[in-house]
Amino acid sequence: MKKVLFTVATVLFAVMLLESCSLFSENEKEPYAYVQATAFTKEGSEKYGMMNLNGEVIIEPQFENEPTEASCDRFFVQDEDDLWELYTLETTPKRIGTHKFKDVGAFVNGLCPVTRPGSWPEYIDVNGEKKFDVKDYLDKDGKTKRIIQTYNFQDGMAKVMNEDGLYGFINETGKMVIEPKYVEACPFYDGKTIATLPIKLGKNEESQEWEVLDRDGRVMFSSKMGKMQPGLNGFENDLTVVTTKGGEKYVVINSKGERKVTLDASNVRALFGNLILFTDDDFYDGLMDTEGKMVIEPEYKWLRWKGGPILAQNDSEDEYDILNYKGEVVATVEAKDLWIPDETYIGFSDRLVLKKDSITNIIIDGNGKKLESAVAFNSLNGDHMVLTRTNYELMELILNQLQLNENGMLGKTCNSLNKEDDTLHGKNLLRDLGDLDLNHNINSQKLFNGNFMGIPYSYLLGYNKDVFDSEASDEAKLTTIIAGFDAGEETDKLYDMVKNKIQGYTKFLRKDKILDSPGEVFQITENSYYVFIGKKDKEFIIIYSAQ
Repeated sequence: MKKVLFTVATVLFAVMLLESCSLFSENEKEPYAYVQATAFTKEGSEKYGMMNLNGEVIIEPQFENEPTEASCDRFFVQDEDDLWELYTLETTPKRIGTHKFKDVGAFVNGLCPVTRPGSWPEYIDVNGEKKFDVKDYLDKDGKTKRIIQTYNFQDGMAKVMNEDGLYGFINETGKMVIEPKYVEACPFYDGKTIATLPIKLGKNEESQEWEVLDRDGRVMFSSKMGKMQPGLNGFENDLTVVTTKGGEKYVVINSKGERKVTLDASNVRALFGNLILFTDDDFYDGLMDTEGKMVIEPEYKWLRWKGGPILAQNDSEDEYDILNYKGEVVATVEAKDLWIPDETYIGFSDRLVLKKDSITNIIIDGNGKKLESAVAFNSLNGDHMVLTRTNYELMELILNQLQLNENGMLGKTCNSLNKEDDTLHGKNLLRDLGDLDLNHNINSQKLFNGNFMGIPYSYLLGYNKDVFDSEASDEAKLTTIIAGFDAGEETDKLYDMVKNKIQGYTKFLRKDKILDSPGEVFQITENSYYVFIGKKDKEFIIIYSAQ
């Protein structure tokens, strides 16, 4: 079943807007649920509003751009410059402060990861004010390491990634509790995470180690991939499912690594509570408990289940059965598609989103009945901020530091090196060096093939603000650029100015010659991020690579 691209969520209104989430008291709050409401459109409308999982309209359609999902009575909407603004979730939404953000996550326990234009990742409160930033930290060797990606909090911990592409975790005060040293790390769940260490030099994948960690960073259990491999993202009631060597057997273990039972399944897809969604050798789906006892026999082509209603389908593509936990059919529903909200949604666990036709959706309950309050709405194709990371590329730091834009660099007006190219209109040249999908209405044309530090490049781009600031750049991962100028008599001066600027946050690596321009390569971080500056006659070249 294809997931419906439109998502919905529940909301319980707060009487007062507090600094932390006002939806539940601490003992009532579901530990992983935080989404209250989501954007929707009505048929015939091009504007967006907000609705909850009861199907009730909270905010009538009024926004030109699609808002993020709401949490802690807050949501974000992009302005005309593609920057995010913060709003309250109420009938008449109010904008909070004047802050604008380049990238945003979701509020969890009153904290949300964001990045401002030209700045580093930070976490803000529901008033839009910075609580703490996570620009850098000291590693175990006393070296300063930069954090370039941050994630939403879950279970009191937020995953972060450093400049070397390694993951660790901070707590809700911003303290680095688990230093980034893992190549993979699951979000915290049930007070634990599963994290994988890099393969040691000269060793094979079977020797790669993975660990179960608690919120204090203590290793509760560790193993090697050659012995067993993590099969799921986390723990439920101190249990998770792993695979034995070669992926031949699925085994339930606890956080100490003690084996509880070997499952009779060819594939395990999910664990919620004490129930496991699995597939048998004949590729039919069923449910069993964590002791291996059968709950629903594997007799369906597929089951979909996230802890609430169980959806089943066999022959008809447009017909779904809703099952109870005895495997009995509660209702049969005709629909183009059905979608089950996951555990990030607050409150109701028995809601389903029914796609009536190619456009219209309604919300139904776990018995297949339409809610009286549910309105028909259009499905959306936009991205939502559930578990969305913020990503601050060093490219933006360089662009801001060097004041690189369509008018030149560091206040120096420069001409394009390719004046005859009508597509550039005398703007800076930016060559994409990555293997990218450029189908984003970005002005581009094939230029020539070559390589820079082993990275192929074959495109020429005119400077376009959208390339850096729009959703297109996030999708295209444009993290490598070349800017070329005809700097005239200012070439030497510009070279010295740029060199002095970047020496403040880089180190010299080597002399080099790129694009027939002799110059110097500077290394920004230990394992990646390079800048090349070069000059030849009246030409000035700057290359940035985040590869």
